[in-house]
Amino acid sequence: MPALTTAASGSFTIGADLTVNRLGFGSMRLTGKGVWGEPKDPDEALRVLRR
Repeated sequence: MPALTTAASGSFTIGADLTVNRLGFGSMRLTGKGVWGEPKDPDEALRVLRR
């Protein structure tokens, strides 16, 4: 089975110059309340992303 990449999920453009892959980290809930703001534990959030 060939390896899949984020590019295989397709992409879209934000504004006129930022292309974003549809498949991302899946880390939206690492941030603060309501998805915006600082995470409750910034060090733990970074640890998860680095892993």
